[in-house]
Amino acid sequence: QPDATVLDGGADATVSDASDGATDAANDAVALPDAPIVDLDAATTPWAITLGSGFTNSVAVDQNQNILACAALAQNSTFFLEEFDPTGAVLWSKSAGVASCSAATFDPSGNVIAVGGTAATVDLGGGAIGPGAFIVKYDSVGNFVWQAGPFAGASLVQVRAKSNGDIVAGGAFTGGVDFGGGTV
Repeated sequence: QPDATVLDGGADATVSDASDGATDAANDAVALPDAPIVDLDAATTPWAITLGSGFTNSVAVDQNQNILACAALAQNSTFFLEEFDPTGAVLWSKSAGVASCSAATFDPSGNVIAVGGTAATVDLGGGAIGPGAFIVKYDSVGNFVWQAGPFAGASLVQVRAKSNGDIVAGGAFTGGVDFGGGTV
């Protein structure tokens, strides 16, 4: 396979060589694994990028073949969300302090919904939120739309959007949690 195109993935991003899996020296020195995104589409030139040290927790693809990556970068336990076009060019990205992005998806209008959690207070774009689980929505170009939470004692690890735009999230909780319709 040919080498991946060099992409601007932000300060923590590095580009992988799609033919031999080599990464840059900065990430090789970190004991934690890289958080890779790899597109092996036969119709395009294969490309790969690492978002930094940590874990890519979910990826989603919209009707335009744009790719959404949701990660928890380990250097700062950072919430990280980034959208790429089909060639690997970065369309937009979001990050927030001590938090994690567990899962993200596109809704039918191309908006992005992400779930995650934080043990501290973070700003996802709509003001301080935390500690606890959260849901956040950005429009199709990465502008903040709304956030819900914090949901103390809960962890949200999956999210999907219905065809009508309603959101379904899954995870776990201890004790009682009020997700908006009364304590469960």
